[in-house]
Amino acid sequence: MLAPSTNSSQLDRTLLASRLIVDYQARVGSLIYLASQSRPDILFAVTQAARQTSAPTIGDYTAVLRIFLYLAGTRSLGLCFHSGEGVVLYATVDASYANHLDRKSHTGCTLHIGKHSGSFHSRSKKQTITADSSTVAEFIAAHFAAKEIMWARSFLAELGFPQPTPTILFEDNKSTIAMIENQSNTQRTKHIDIRYNMIREQVIQQLIRMEHLATTEMTSDALTKALAPTSFLHLRPRLLGMLIRSRLSRCSKNLVIT
Repeated sequence: MLAPSTNSSQLDRTLLASRLIVDYQARVGSLIYLASQSRPDILFAVTQAARQTSAPTIGDYTAVLRIFLYLAGTRSLGLCFHSGEGVVLYATVDASYANHLDRKSHTGCTLHIGKHSGSFHSRSKKQTITADSSTVAEFIAAHFAAKEIMWARSFLAELGFPQPTPTILFEDNKSTIAMIENQSNTQRTKHIDIRYNMIREQVIQQLIRMEHLATTEMTSDALTKALAPTSFLHLRPRLLGMLIRSRLSRCSKNLVIT
C-alpha cells in the first residue's frame, strides 16, 4: 500500500467513539476479505488496520477511509492469471527489518502460478520474535514462505498439478540465501531457533530452490511496509499479474478477478 500522506505520529490518537467502533470493525472485516481474495495490493495496509480493531482511534478510522478511497479510484484493477505460462509455482519473500514499535520485523510472501501471473496467495505478517539483524529477519521470513510453499505444492497436487521440479523462492538478501544453502552452523546462525532451519531440509530435498531477485522487482516488498508512490506503482502490476501492458487487453481471455 502507498505510504501515508502524513507521518503516523501526527495522526489523531483520540479513541474512536463507541458508536463508530462497530463500523470500523465491519469496514476492516470487508477489507480483509477483499485483500485476501483479489486485491493483495492493499494487504499490508489492511493488516495494520486489523491490529487496531479492539481500540481504534480517529487516526485509524481515517486510514481505513483512505483505503476505501484508493479502492474507489482503482476499481478496474484485479488479479490476472496468464494461462499460457502453465501451472508452475513460484514464490517471493521479503522482510522489513525492525519496522514495528517493539522492533519486530515484518514478513511478506507471495505465491504465483507462473512468473507473470498475479499472486493467488499473499501473506503479510508481523514476526513473532525479534531478529537482531536484517539477515536473520529474512531467514525467518524464508522459513515462513517455505511453509506456505509446501501447502501450495500439496494443494496443487490434489488438484492434479503436481510440481515435479523445485519451487523457486525469490529472495533479495544474498546473505540469507547463503545461510540457507550452507548447511553448517556459524557464529551468525547458531543462535537461530532450530525450527527455522526447516527450509534447509527442503532445499536439500530439492523441493525449494533459492534464487536472488532485486528488491525493486520483489512483489512481496509491497507487503512488508508502506512504500513511496513510485515504488508502489512499480510493484503493483507485478503483484496483480498486470505487468506486461500488451497483455492487459487480453486479460478477459484469462481468469480475472475484480
